[in-house]
Amino acid sequence: MTENAMQLWPEILGVIGGTLALLLFAITLALPHRSKTLPGSSGHRAAEDETAEHEEIHPDGYIDSFAKEI
Repeated sequence: MTENAMQLWPEILGVIGGTLALLLFAITLALPHRSKTLPGSSGHRAAEDETAEHEEIHPDGYIDSFAKEI
């Protein structure tokens, strides 16, 4: 066997080991940063609030200063 063939397996194991280390690092970082609420559900109201009086939302502050000139 040539010297290159004998060094093939340590290289393969090194690549696999590095991949596993990076995967473990990514999972370790991703788990604490998971979303606590479902996507798109943070602005919705509960079903029992729909029977309440309709709330009208008006622009205020900086947007009002344009006086519909945008």
